[in-house]
Amino acid sequence: MEGKEYLFSVTACNKCGPGEPAYIDEPVNVSSPATVPDPPENLKWRDKSAKGIYLSWEPPKYDGGSGIKGYNVDRCQRGTDKWESCGHAVPELKLQVSGLTEGQWYAYRVRATNRLGASRPCRATDEILAVDPKEPPEIQLDVKLLAGLTAKAGAKIELPADVMGKPEPKITWTKADLVLKTDDDRISITTKPGHSTVTIANTKRDDTATYIIEAVNSSGRATATVDVNILDKPGPPAAFDISEITKESCFLAWNPPRDDGGSPVTNYIVERKASDSEAWQKLSSTVKQTTFKACKLVAMKEYTFRVFDSPGAPTKLEPSDIAKDSLTLTWYEPDEDGGSPITDPPWAPGKPYIGDIAKTSAFLQWTKPEHDGGAKIESYVIELLKSGTENWVHVAEDIPMTEHLLKGLMETQEYSFRVRAVNIAGESEPSDPSDPVVCKERLYPPSTPLWLEVINITKISAELKWAPPEQDGGSPITSYIVEKRDVKRKSWQAVDTTVRETQYTVTPLNEGSLYVFRVAAENAVGQSDYCELEDSILAKDTFTTPGPPYALTVLEVTKRHVDMKWEPPKNDGGRPITKYVIEKKEKLGTRWLKAGKTSVSECKYTVSDVVEGTEVQFQVRAENEAGVGNPSEPTEVLTIEDPTSPPSPPLELHITEASREHINITWKPPAKAGGSPVTGYHIELSEAGTEKWMRINSRPVKELKYKAEEGIVPEKQYVMRVRAINAIGVSDPSEISEKVSAKDPDCIPTIALTTQDIVVVEGGKMNLPVPYRAIPTPKVTWQKDGIELKADDRITMSCELTISHLDIFSCKHGDAGVYTVTLENTLGSATGTINVKVIGLPGQCKDIVASEVTKDSCKISWQPPDNDGGTPIVHYVLERREAVKKTFMPVMSGENKVSCVVKDLLINGEYYFRVKAVNKIGGGEYLENRNPVITEEQKQRPDPPIDVEVHNPTSQSVTLTWKPPAYDGGCSITGYILEKIEKDGDSFERCCESLVPGMSYTLMDLTDGNEYQFRVRAENAAGASEPSLSTAMVIAMDPVDPPKVSLKGSLQYGLSLKTGGEIQIDAWISGSPYPTVTWFRNDEPVRPETIKKRQDKPSARKKKGKDATAEPEVPYHPSLTERLSFDTCKKGEYSIMIRDSIRSDHGNFMIKVENLHGVATASCKVNVLGEEYMFRVVAKNRYGCGPPVDLGPIPAVDPKGAPTAPEKFHYTERDHPSPPQSIVASDIKSESCYLTWDAPEDNGGSEITNYIIESRDASKKKSDWEKIATCIIERRYGVSKLETNGVYQFRISAENKFTITAKNIAGQKVVKVRVNVLDIPGPPKELKVSDITRGTCRLTWKPPDNDGGERIQSYFIEKKTVAGKAWTKVNPACGSQSFVVPDLIGGEDYLFRVRAENCFGMGPLIETIQRTKARDPIMPPDTPTRVKIRSVTKNMVTLTWKPPRHDGGAPVTHYNVEQLCWDPSGMQKESWRQCNRRDIEETIFNIEDLNEGGEYEFRVKAVNEAGAPQIELNEFMEDEQGADIQIVAKIKGCPFPTLTWQKAPPHKSDAKADVQYDEHINKLVSDDSCTLVIQQGKREDTGVYTLTASNSLGKASKEMRLNVLVIEVKDRTIAPEVDLDAAVKERIVVHAGGVIRILAYVSGKPAPKITWSRDEGPVPQEAVVETTAISSALVIKKCTRKHQGIYTLTAKNEGGERKKPIIVDVLENEMGVGDPSPPSKPILAKDPIVLPGPPVLPQAVDKAKDSVSLSWHPPRHDGKGRIFGYIVEYLKVGDEEWTKANETPESCPETKLKVMNLADGAMYKFRVMAVNAAGSSEPAYVKEPVKVEDRLEPPELLLDANMARDHLSMVGTLITLSAVIKGMPFPTVTWKKNGADVPPNAAIENLCHNKRKTCTPSDLEENGN
Repeated sequence: MEGKEYLFSVTACNKCGPGEPAYIDEPVNVSSPATVPDPPENLKWRDKSAKGIYLSWEPPKYDGGSGIKGYNVDRCQRGTDKWESCGHAVPELKLQVSGLTEGQWYAYRVRATNRLGASRPCRATDEILAVDPKEPPEIQLDVKLLAGLTAKAGAKIELPADVMGKPEPKITWTKADLVLKTDDDRISITTKPGHSTVTIANTKRDDTATYIIEAVNSSGRATATVDVNILDKPGPPAAFDISEITKESCFLAWNPPRDDGGSPVTNYIVERKASDSEAWQKLSSTVKQTTFKACKLVAMKEYTFRVFDSPGAPTKLEPSDIAKDSLTLTWYEPDEDGGSPITDPPWAPGKPYIGDIAKTSAFLQWTKPEHDGGAKIESYVIELLKSGTENWVHVAEDIPMTEHLLKGLMETQEYSFRVRAVNIAGESEPSDPSDPVVCKERLYPPSTPLWLEVINITKISAELKWAPPEQDGGSPITSYIVEKRDVKRKSWQAVDTTVRETQYTVTPLNEGSLYVFRVAAENAVGQSDYCELEDSILAKDTFTTPGPPYALTVLEVTKRHVDMKWEPPKNDGGRPITKYVIEKKEKLGTRWLKAGKTSVSECKYTVSDVVEGTEVQFQVRAENEAGVGNPSEPTEVLTIEDPTSPPSPPLELHITEASREHINITWKPPAKAGGSPVTGYHIELSEAGTEKWMRINSRPVKELKYKAEEGIVPEKQYVMRVRAINAIGVSDPSEISEKVSAKDPDCIPTIALTTQDIVVVEGGKMNLPVPYRAIPTPKVTWQKDGIELKADDRITMSCELTISHLDIFSCKHGDAGVYTVTLENTLGSATGTINVKVIGLPGQCKDIVASEVTKDSCKISWQPPDNDGGTPIVHYVLERREAVKKTFMPVMSGENKVSCVVKDLLINGEYYFRVKAVNKIGGGEYLENRNPVITEEQKQRPDPPIDVEVHNPTSQSVTLTWKPPAYDGGCSITGYILEKIEKDGDSFERCCESLVPGMSYTLMDLTDGNEYQFRVRAENAAGASEPSLSTAMVIAMDPVDPPKVSLKGSLQYGLSLKTGGEIQIDAWISGSPYPTVTWFRNDEPVRPETIKKRQDKPSARKKKGKDATAEPEVPYHPSLTERLSFDTCKKGEYSIMIRDSIRSDHGNFMIKVENLHGVATASCKVNVLGEEYMFRVVAKNRYGCGPPVDLGPIPAVDPKGAPTAPEKFHYTERDHPSPPQSIVASDIKSESCYLTWDAPEDNGGSEITNYIIESRDASKKKSDWEKIATCIIERRYGVSKLETNGVYQFRISAENKFTITAKNIAGQKVVKVRVNVLDIPGPPKELKVSDITRGTCRLTWKPPDNDGGERIQSYFIEKKTVAGKAWTKVNPACGSQSFVVPDLIGGEDYLFRVRAENCFGMGPLIETIQRTKARDPIMPPDTPTRVKIRSVTKNMVTLTWKPPRHDGGAPVTHYNVEQLCWDPSGMQKESWRQCNRRDIEETIFNIEDLNEGGEYEFRVKAVNEAGAPQIELNEFMEDEQGADIQIVAKIKGCPFPTLTWQKAPPHKSDAKADVQYDEHINKLVSDDSCTLVIQQGKREDTGVYTLTASNSLGKASKEMRLNVLVIEVKDRTIAPEVDLDAAVKERIVVHAGGVIRILAYVSGKPAPKITWSRDEGPVPQEAVVETTAISSALVIKKCTRKHQGIYTLTAKNEGGERKKPIIVDVLENEMGVGDPSPPSKPILAKDPIVLPGPPVLPQAVDKAKDSVSLSWHPPRHDGKGRIFGYIVEYLKVGDEEWTKANETPESCPETKLKVMNLADGAMYKFRVMAVNAAGSSEPAYVKEPVKVEDRLEPPELLLDANMARDHLSMVGTLITLSAVIKGMPFPTVTWKKNGADVPPNAAIENLCHNKRKTCTPSDLEENGN
């Protein structure tokens, strides 16, 4: 019978009868087959931490029919689906889980295990964060300390405190607001978890204080205080005073001691001492007050008084070390010191020890003095001695401890140190000096490696692992040393000394031996100590046979097989499981037999070797490499048979509980299972008195209990029954249960409030539901704040069966309060309370105010509303409105602050602002300002001017200069006020009535000899500034300067002029006082005289006779003094002029200047030439006169001597050469071109020496010709520095030589004349701008290369704003090559130019290229001030600060906040990192995501536009030879940096040299970039280019590697081609002595062979032939007429032969410069347009059956011209000719084209060419041929968003179902409904690629899928 236990026996029988029976060991309980248990229940957790958690649970309701063996706990980490075991199975209902990862989230579950296996897991917990619990600190002091602690001096005191908190709090003791330190040997602090104690030994009076203990952790902070009072002797009285002195007495008074020793002073001792005595006489020792009258004094005698407590006698005086001539005494100090300490200076401290040394610092340590002199050591003094010197220097004082880090030392300097101790009596003697030490970086060996462990061991090897050392000693770890030792031996054996990693496998090992291992780290300094393994390791394999499998479960039993499964063993023995062995044993057998084995490690098996009707057991063993392990727990005894019948009915059905809603029942399993396990139960219900049974469970019930809820009607009676289920069928019903009524039992009222705090929104409905349980139904009463509520229009009350309601409509703030509900019935009553809070919109803000108004911003502030609506204000909304507009614009939203700086306002604009508060309910009413805010610049008075200086003082004037103020007050400076004061004057007086506009001024009307001081005020619209600093005293007196005189130009070398011309001699004079001037002629002074009246002379008489002729009349000339005049209109210049000069005016003219300090002279020889005459001779015969011949002009001068008369004197006038011919401009680019020309047809009879080239701007009608070259010898010239897109004309002049030839009978003499042409100077060089401020800048330059043959007298500087058009002269003259330009306007951009002047005039100018902005130099701003921590939370800190005092010359743009976080353990290095991800514009910032409990430091940096240089430059660039290369670098930095390019060979990057700029390579600089331009790059340009940028704030460099490729194109043979250079024509004319140079360019494949010939013969021996790969040149220097002829160049290769003849003529003549050639045609200066590069990456992007769509990228090079379009061509595979897809490039302007009319299925190739003005580019090909066919795409169906879920529609409405269909070709679309065709009323629409189905109208039949 089921439930009973039976014993069984078996007897064997044979022919002789039965044998002895065999009995089973234990009785058998006849019950249902056992199963796995139900899941455990009620899993709970507590005591979580960062590493573990405590779990507990309840056992499962059903153990499966077998006892629970244990529980398995699993955990699952967030982000994974893998459940991991928390350890071995536990028998208890609890587990402490460990091994968690801090900061991770885990869920937990539990499974129960019986002998049949593990149950399903219980319901998992929610995810739980593995963190330590957080509890705020709590401090508990000892009860004795609460009232304070009092002790005598010298005693020992302890201050214990218990401290709790999680995490463990950090404890700090402070004394009088200072952290208590333990550097005093008397004080010690002992801290351990939960407790901290301060111990003070040998207490002193100074220990009296309030001691504070502070405990801080991430959860909070706690403090406690202890008042400590140490009693000691009082201090000396203070403020001693003597008054009321008479001849016999005086009155003494004093103040009590500052320190009474901790208790009141009892009495004072008063003593006196006469001046003639050394003894003190006690006047009184019992004085109670602080006054005393000293009597019985002797008149006229001096006394000294003192008040104190006299010291006692020393104690315990003992002798020691007694010798015949010495002994040592020792004693104790007296108990009483009389109020004054008994002290001496301390002894010397110990010898300093250098604990650490660095480049500029040293860490010193020393010991205290052996004796402190009787007083506390107050501090120490450090002295140092430099090696090589003798003087010790004080370097540090007031050092409180016996160690100090001394900074500011010099690197590589050797020092010695010594220390002095200081107490109240003074300094000690110095200590012994330390050992000398040199300041340099000290390196150490590393520390010991950490955590050495063996992670794997075999019989021949061991795998070690360790962690790096904590300290690397300042030098990186280079390697590790690994050693091993057999424990039987004493010596260590090195395994490897070059290990780089922190893991190593040691091999070989001897099997069975014990080993220990150790590891050391090594750096450049040395080796660390070893880290040794603590335990020895046995060399053997560690794997074993596996453990037993578990949870062996029988799945099915039939007469032919048994199915079973199991779980793998928890221990695999160290090697993977290979298979499982299944064993069986008959019920009465004793041996386990092998029943099979798995082929793999699968945990299930079907045993087919079974015999029907037998009873057997099974067990499983696991097998690995080591063998077969222990068996699992065996199964129950199984009968090998098929299931036979349904089970019997369940037993003992009982009703356990009933209510109005449910009935609970229990039962026992059936007595018989029918040969198959019971799989569940059916529950049936019937109303009492009827036979209508209804099954109320939807699926079989597994448990032996059930809660019936379905079909229960309250107040009715029911009966129930149960049926059992197995694999065969359902059993008969159990016995019917007893009748039960569905009603609740009577009970007193109980209330279950879901919440006690209700929040209601104002204006909404408040519903207060109160669930309750009470039978019979109770009476409900509601009260508010103790007053009973009554129902009305707003209030309704209702009561249902289990819940009571209170509803209030349209809630008001007055409805908030405490509501009480009372329920009462016959059994009792219950009361509950609910707190109701009514929240609503916040009130209106208050007091909106505008402040800090500027021209474009203002600050708006307001006060929070009085009523926040019952919930905190979340944020504020600020809006603005222009007065001329009606709409408001948002300014601020989402920020909870009561002020806002509004930016980007219009200048002089009027604005209204309004603000409202917002809580979580919404926004309140706006508050608007009444009066508009007007944005205007807030004007202030400027700062005083700076750098006021005095220049050029004279007796009556002085010149003042100054610089503008640092701050102009917000508006421009209108002018300056100058003030002066005389020496000993009372006040400053204004020098001029009007304002001075500039920053320099000359003051006049000073008094000679007086001393003055000057100062300047700046004035703007707001008023005048404070005065500047006064200048030093200046005396008004003329400077002492001897006279100086010099003649202009070449007058010092003499003056020659023709008769009748004007003699003018100009002189420069200087001197102080201004000198007097006297002119002399031939040492005789000359002065102008008035013209005298001419006297009439008698007429000349005629001679008588035949030959008598009239005497010629002598012309009249006024005397020299009458024709003389002086010009003194310019100070510093003096000129003498003689008009209508005559021959007799010649002579030596001298100017003499003199003043009080000296005399100076200068002279000039004047030669007046006679008249010039022309002569003509005419021959005459009888037919008349012939043509005349002219001679002259011949000057009428006296001969210098009487030379021998030549036989024939011939004077030949040479002529100028004719203009050069055929000017050609070639190779025209954007900034340069190349000029060539032919020689002039006529050289003027003399050799052409050089050519002069001039240019003009052809775009202007009137522009001057400017010389660009004057000494050109060759007939070609490269013009550079042209302006892009400028139009120019050029003209060229030839110049020859002048010669004079004299010939007589003795021969001929030719003299060449060297002509020195004096001219104006050239332009200055290297003009630079520096020292820029907003009012001045400094210009520097170098003198011109050509001074025009005369001394440079001065330089003239001009300036111009970039926006302006007119140049303004800056100075009258400047003699040096540097000048400070004043009076600049701040913020303006300027250009400057300088030209030089000599006596012939001003030369050409040099102009700055880059614009110069007048502004003060910009430097980084100062550090922000007053950085404060406003608030601190567990993970956030709020910082505030003030702007820096100086912004560096530019506004602060933003701030950066940095934090320093350090690890208290020292494991991590300290480092600053930036906290803000965006720029901070305000002076407040929240630093978030901090670690709770962490310690941080913060700092703030201000940022303006100043900064060190930064360079952005690509690291590599590659281009082809011949291409123009541009290396572009982006530049940042303020001030803008100086840029320098350097080049180094590719393989020698260190061999850098500055790049030399010329026509081939140049540098372009813009505002933010620097470009290195290489024209027509060559292979030689390959290299490493370095750009260096430097300014005052730093320096930066960046390298770029350039590779110029030479691309060789192999092609077919090309015949030679010969082209002459542009400068060479087919006929060349060269002057004798010149150079014949013929240059020709040769091409061809292969390279042609080149030969030269002349007149079909060899070239002259003097000819030099220079041949390169592309050209050949023939050169003959100093040619003569024998070198002329026809020269032929022959080029020959496999493709043919080419000849080029050149005719060369050599002329012999010499003369001067001819007229210039006609101007050339205007040319446009721009780069030539070449063919563009090929398009990039052409590809086929789409295709159809007759078309292909192509796309590509534009070419990398456009050929310096615009791309007009593209030509696309296609080629059918198999054809030979390409076909154009578009006829013109204009028809394809974009980078795509669809090629049409292609053959379906054919293969095509495609290519694309770019077209510009120069032509078509090389083609770019599509990589692969393209097959023309329709593109295939599989169908794709995208449902409408509304169809992604169930579609609901009301009957009678329109149903629309949409889907997007894709596919090529377009798919066939079919709509189905539940697998069938759609209804006939459905309409299907095709909308391009969409399909839509519409059904109308809808009905219930349209439901479906």
